[in-house]
Amino acid sequence: MGRNIGLTGEEKGRIQGLRKSGNSVRVIATKIGRSKNVVFSYLSAPNGYCQKYTNVNALKLTEAVKTKIFNIAKLPNIHTARQVQAALRIRGAKPIQSLTTIRKAMSVTHAYRKIPACPPLTLNRKLKRLAWARHHVTNAVPFLLCFLPLLSPSKT
Repeated sequence: MGRNIGLTGEEKGRIQGLRKSGNSVRVIATKIGRSKNVVFSYLSAPNGYCQKYTNVNALKLTEAVKTKIFNIAKLPNIHTARQVQAALRIRGAKPIQSLTTIRKAMSVTHAYRKIPACPPLTLNRKLKRLAWARHHVTNAVPFLLCFLPLLSPSKT
């Protein structure tokens, strides 16, 4: 079951009026048709009800830390948030424990980039790999024949 929208102005007024008249949270919730948790959270902080939570990790990310993360993420050998975290520790910056915080900073500064793919095989390299495979497959047959008696079921 999904969440309902926040309390309407009429419901807020009814909750305050019922509370002033001395009703309990459970009775108020029953009368207005909402859960007691909603009623309690509204009564505990009427001005802060239905406000979004502040991001605690956003407070950790000062512009200087974001710049350091971006500069580290630009390096050619660093691709993941864990590598950035390790590089921050090496450089003596304030340690950031959460990888999610680093990912957020990297997404804000657009430091994410694709990990480079393997270069395509050149014709010369492909021919060398085929020659190696042919050599080892043809030379492997006598080697495997010595194990054939061991693999066949014995009649005892």
